[in-house]
Amino acid sequence: MRSRSELTTILYIFSPLLMFTVIYMAGSALMEAGWSLLSRYYAAEESGAALVYTRTAVWNYISQVFPAAAGCIAVRSSAIAELAAYPRRKPVHARFFPVLLITCAALSISINILFSLIMPAAGNSVPEAGSLPGMTGFILQAAVYGFCMPLIEEILFRGILFARLERAYGLFFAAAASSVAFGIWHGALPQGIYALLLGAVFALAYAVTGRLAVPFALHGTCNLTILLLQWTGAWSAVCTPVWCAVVSVIAAGGFFTASQIYANS
Repeated sequence: MRSRSELTTILYIFSPLLMFTVIYMAGSALMEAGWSLLSRYYAAEESGAALVYTRTAVWNYISQVFPAAAGCIAVRSSAIAELAAYPRRKPVHARFFPVLLITCAALSISINILFSLIMPAAGNSVPEAGSLPGMTGFILQAAVYGFCMPLIEEILFRGILFARLERAYGLFFAAAASSVAFGIWHGALPQGIYALLLGAVFALAYAVTGRLAVPFALHGTCNLTILLLQWTGAWSAVCTPVWCAVVSVIAAGGFFTASQIYANS
């Protein structure tokens, strides 16, 4: 049976995530109720199909960012405290960061290709449903999946959860546990496994640099890489076993190179 102090520690570690989840679910329900009311008003307007589709797509983007942002604001005191307290690590060579960016982008592509080949109906890590065509859709998706959601998720899962787990249980347990929570947060199996694997990389990147900007940049780069391949139409061309092998080798080589750069810094 767990001691009272350990249960208190676990509650302390996960309480921001629980609060965030409650606020997020409440915000999502509020957005859904708001859309039901707006839909009735738009129906009475007899809007054209294109305008209705545009409104629906934009509302979908808002519905993803608003509840998450509200949840992040609710745990802001924990985030500020943890970010201020997290120790800065030794400076690393200037080559470390760009190598890690390329490595994570390659890993993101390889995982998404693998899931697309194994489970074609599952899609990949960046949602396409409700997206607008053309540059407008790309800009909105880039803002949501390349900036807003990575920032919010990194504050929550690395800035707070990982930092508290590491202080209580050590680096590798913290990386594993926070990544599992990150994967569960993403729900569906392919997205969950994708988030789990990359979450571990983001956690270790935060640990070796002590700067949340690093996992945030890696997270945004991974999402933007897949989004850009989708938007340009290149995804269908690279979604093959050969390309999966190529980018996997690039990712493996990148991790080795990054580790050598870090060791020699």
